[in-house]
Amino acid sequence: MVTTYTIATWAGRRKTRDYALGVSRNQRRYRGDMARPSRNLPNHEAGSTWPDERLDDAPSEVARQLALNLRTAMGRRSTRGVRAATGVDHTTVADILKGTTWPDLNTIARLEHGLGVDLWPAGVARGHRVEDDQG
Repeated sequence: MVTTYTIATWAGRRKTRDYALGVSRNQRRYRGDMARPSRNLPNHEAGSTWPDERLDDAPSEVARQLALNLRTAMGRRSTRGVRAATGVDHTTVADILKGTTWPDLNTIARLEHGLGVDLWPAGVARGHRVEDDQG
C-alpha cells in the first residue's frame, strides 16, 4: 500500500511524495523506483572475530582487508585524529573498523588521500565466492 503525503516547503510550495508503508525512514522509496536489494554487513560471517579472521565471501573479505589496512595506516591515531587528517567523520571510520558499514568510493579515496596510503586491497576478491545479496 502506498500513502501520499503533502509536505509544505520553506518557500510555501507544496511537494507531494508517495511513500511505501512499512519501511523505515532510511528505506523509503518513491513509487516507481526499484528497491535496492538488502546486503549483509561486512562482518556478518565473522562476528566477534572481525577483522582478524579470513572470510569466504569476496565483498566481505575486501572490506575486512580494507579495515585491516586502515587500522595499520592509523597507527596510534584515534578516529578523531583520522577525521582531522581526512575529513571523514570519526563515526564512519569506527564503523569501517568494526565492519558495520560498506565504505563508498568517496570515503575510501578521502581516507587514502588524507593518510597517504593505499587502503584498497587489490586482488583480494579473486578466488572468493560472491554471495547472493538477497540473503
